Amino acid sequence: MVINLKVINLPAEIEEIMTESTLKVLVSEGSAQVGLAVLQPGEKIPEQGFSSHDVEEISYLFSGKIKMETGQKTEIINSGDLVYNPADKQHRTTNISKEAAVVLWFAPESLISK
Repeated sequence: MVINLKVINLPAEIEEIMTESTLKVLVSEGSAQVGLAVLQPGEKIPEQGFSSHDVEEISYLFSGKIKMETGQKTEIINSGDLVYNPADKQHRTTNISKEAAVVLWFAPESLISK
């Protein structure tokens, strides 16, 4: 299998989805997945309970302020922060700002379907 270089204009992608609540996969090639999540004020992912993945996840908060809960710990994440979430660690993300929160996430395998 040949995987080609892929270039994505992040500001354009963010502008396109900024007014929506969405998860958008930007790259899902080989064993890597990269995507954007936009959470409107007060929105949670998942809406109820926690999510967990059998792979590690790294997230970068472009804008807004979010609360990440693991069941044992709560962290406040500010714009510009990078978050590492270990495999199989339950977590929930809530936008606690008055603006849309934009999260860029990376994982070594597919977290969500395209």
